[in-house]
Amino acid sequence: MFEPSLRHPESDIPTLGQTENEVSGFEVNLLHRLMNQYLKVYGVALSVFLAVDLIWLGFIARNFYQDQLGFILTSSPNWTAAIIFYLMFVAGLLFFVVIPGLKETGLKNSLFRAAVFGILTYGTYDLTNLALIEGWPVLVTAVDIIWGMILSIIVCLVSLKVGRHFNWR
Repeated sequence: MFEPSLRHPESDIPTLGQTENEVSGFEVNLLHRLMNQYLKVYGVALSVFLAVDLIWLGFIARNFYQDQLGFILTSSPNWTAAIIFYLMFVAGLLFFVVIPGLKETGLKNSLFRAAVFGILTYGTYDLTNLALIEGWPVLVTAVDIIWGMILSIIVCLVSLKVGRHFNWR
């Protein structure tokens, strides 16, 4: 059993000798604080992702995808699938890139990890389509993989800048 000890009143770090209840309270408070911070970063990342991808899909590359994939495009997207993709992609980007990046001081490693994450995730989708869908254009695969890399870098950069500004570490 732990024995109580004195600690600085402003210190959030448990000391050796604290009671189990004190340590548990510390862990709960830390978990609560981290979850709030990560949810805020998630909100920022999701907002940036949606805005940038909307500009890409709705304006910049709209005709490109219609010209290249019109033979298989639906007239109305499956919004449930799209929303699930967006939520999962942003969660993965946060877990593997942004949250570790908030603990670092530089940007270079985080942006590199974001680029790799985008290449791997979009590459998985596009290369699977290239392997399985007859007539899937190689050009779409190349453009999409590059887009996934760029989008991931943008979302990571903005999320890190905002997270660091508000000290969400």
